[in-house]
Amino acid sequence: MEQTKPAECVPQSKFDAEAVKRAASLGYPGINVILPDLLIWIQDMNWPVAGPVASLLAKAGPEIVPSVKAALNSDDDVWKHNILFNLAPHFGGDVRDLIKAEVSRIADVPTPNEIAEEASAAACDLLAHWDDPGR
Repeated sequence: MEQTKPAECVPQSKFDAEAVKRAASLGYPGINVILPDLLIWIQDMNWPVAGPVASLLAKAGPEIVPSVKAALNSDDDVWKHNILFNLAPHFGGDVRDLIKAEVSRIADVPTPNEIAEEASAAACDLLAHWDDPGR
């Protein structure tokens, strides 16, 4: 039986659920090399693959941090919101600690577009949740 290659686990369209299933089957650390390629698929949570990709990425370890930081420092404020609302609440403490500065910046000193796209509100809610997990 031939081993699935990580490149075969990156969706080729917003409907490519099979690629996401292959990624889930390959698991971690096998998909670590494609984490940046997978993170792109949550830029629009209306895409059919977005939810399953977010669920898969929520289990990522510190290897996802550079990609998340790059997205949170980008000009794509909808993507920031999607990461903060759909993905970051599920990260383990190791990942949370490594992205907290970016999340805090969005909460404390948001750009007008981060406010308009509700990324700043998502950041505030996320920080409150991280500080009080029972909330």
